[in-house]
Amino acid sequence: MSDFYFRRHGLQLMAALMVCPLLSCMEVESVVCPSGLICGPGLRCAVTQDICIETPCGDGLIQEGEACDDGNVIDNDGCNSTCTSDETCGNGVEDPHEVCDDRNTQSGDACSADCLSMEVCGNGYLDVAKGEKCDDGNTKSGDNCSADCRSTEFCGNDYQDVAKGEKCDDGNTESGDGCSADCRSTESCGNGYLDVATGEKCDDSNTQSGDGCSADCRSTEFCGNGYQDLATGETCDDGNTKSDDGCSADCRSTEICGNGYIDAVKGEKCDNGNTLDGDGCSANCRSNETCGNGYTDFSVGEQCDDGNTTSGDGCSPDCKTAGIECGNGQLDPGEQCDDGDTINENECLNTTCVWARCGDGVAATEATNVAIKEECDDMGESLHCDLDCTLAYCGDRVVNSVRGEECDTGGESGETRTCTKHCYISRCGDGYVNTAANERCDDRNADRCGTCSSTCSRPIDATQAHGSIQACNGSELRDGETFVLDDGVRSISFEFTSDGTDQDQETTKYIVRRASDSAQDVAAAIKDKINELNDLQLLDIRAFEAPEDDRKVKLLHLLKTSLGNQRIVESVRSISFVVEGMSGGMAGDCPRDMGCVSSADCAPGLSCNTSGVCQ
Repeated sequence: MSDFYFRRHGLQLMAALMVCPLLSCMEVESVVCPSGLICGPGLRCAVTQDICIETPCGDGLIQEGEACDDGNVIDNDGCNSTCTSDETCGNGVEDPHEVCDDRNTQSGDACSADCLSMEVCGNGYLDVAKGEKCDDGNTKSGDNCSADCRSTEFCGNDYQDVAKGEKCDDGNTESGDGCSADCRSTESCGNGYLDVATGEKCDDSNTQSGDGCSADCRSTEFCGNGYQDLATGETCDDGNTKSDDGCSADCRSTEICGNGYIDAVKGEKCDNGNTLDGDGCSANCRSNETCGNGYTDFSVGEQCDDGNTTSGDGCSPDCKTAGIECGNGQLDPGEQCDDGDTINENECLNTTCVWARCGDGVAATEATNVAIKEECDDMGESLHCDLDCTLAYCGDRVVNSVRGEECDTGGESGETRTCTKHCYISRCGDGYVNTAANERCDDRNADRCGTCSSTCSRPIDATQAHGSIQACNGSELRDGETFVLDDGVRSISFEFTSDGTDQDQETTKYIVRRASDSAQDVAAAIKDKINELNDLQLLDIRAFEAPEDDRKVKLLHLLKTSLGNQRIVESVRSISFVVEGMSGGMAGDCPRDMGCVSSADCAPGLSCNTSGVCQ
């Protein structure tokens, strides 16, 4: 016994021994404790607890096999009841208040630093070292803590909570970046979600026109919305339902002669789809080429037309003969002018003695009166002549629809936010970079795919996705543990096995591991297996040894495409096995039939053809 024991209890023991002969019922081997408690044969007194003990634990002396001895056999007082633990976390003994003890006070090794958690999701303990963001005591999603404890299930935490209805989560709550502010939309047309931030006016869950929402979700397909819906038969749409402004009230006509539509507000009497004379409709659509309609149709032999078919009024009933001698230099009744010359290109037409006017088919190039002088006159708009009888060219500030012009603000020097120097209405997605409209790029589509943002304000460099896998020792791996690589087209599962006879399956490939393998050996096996599939053209991902750490395998998508940005899903339990998902891929993601300017815009397997379409 310790000196402390004798100093404290010596007198009591001596008194007890003096009394002992008087106790006729007590055996010789029995011991009397200071409190008067009698301990029978083979037992002894605990130092600080009034009980008899069979083992040295509780005698106050630390002996072989004991970690401590505080003179009692009580737990939770700094020495447990068997004297095998000083009841501190990290001593390798799992005490009653602990759920584990792995001989250290470090987290991340299946036992937390305070020995209160085995570091598994669903135990109600937040294991930050294991990457947990929450732990509500279960492995169910939809209750503000995901099934894997990696998400508190709110939009903007960079984790896609499918159970909460999220379609994406890019780590923020801003729209216009490929994921809507509420994480309910990937901001692509046809997903049934109205993405106002990307310019959508509608979204009916498809990319077909003619159903009340255009294929690009930019129009609700009604006349007057400023968007030309070809699928509904519109030939124009200037944002209103008024005629006589270059687009008819029903959006069916660009109000030019020869389009097959009679634009009465423009003075048309007919329109048979061309600008030729002699076919029942004049080249300027002003006459149905019948005598008596008040319009002199020279192309069908008329010399006059006074609006009737009666005689004696200066024009014969068949309109073939004028009753007045034009060209005699005298202003006769019915004549507007008569200059007596043979020049037909001045102010007075020498065949009809009427003042030259724009649209009469005679170019008054010799006129001295600037109000009458013309550069051309094709009896209407043509490829070479504008409606005001000036020579037509892009930049003349006159919109010539026959030439295909949609606008004209002065060409090269007059380019504006709404009109390009090529005389086309400026639109993001038209393939032309209009700097006046603050465009910095234009990949011939207004979708978020390709090498230009959906608003044509940000160029996107085509880049390859990359990621990594850090291996662990072979002894830390278990048969059946897997990781999955996805190149955006194909998804392949890699499964670890100690059985070298396992045969690769179509979507499952085996990596043989041995318990004696180092992390470097496992990394090399992973790299070789991935590159084997790449060589067989089964996976567009290449693997490389990381120069800074030979336990790590670096992954590189061989194509420049955002479709390569894929998570690496793994089931390996070892915390030493760490994956970094594929990320950083940009562009190369436009689907078939989408506009493009180069093959860098198109998804893998497609290229940009000469028409500027991914095929």
